[in-house]
Amino acid sequence: MKILRITAVLTVLIIVLQMRTNAQVKNYDADWKIVEDHIKKGLPASALEAVKKYIPGQKRKNRMPSW
Repeated sequence: MKILRITAVLTVLIIVLQMRTNAQVKNYDADWKIVEDHIKKGLPASALEAVKKYIPGQKRKNRMPSW
């Protein structure tokens, strides 16, 4: 009975931690849509400024692409 209780508590704990981890992922589609809109309007300088705002956060999170 004690093993069952410990297993249940651990299972719930793992589920809660997994949900919390997934909630921290930000969707950057809106940020990139702004960049794409500037490019479509022929505003490369504005698009570059939007990208420059985006890059520092990605560097901190170690999520920069390796081209």
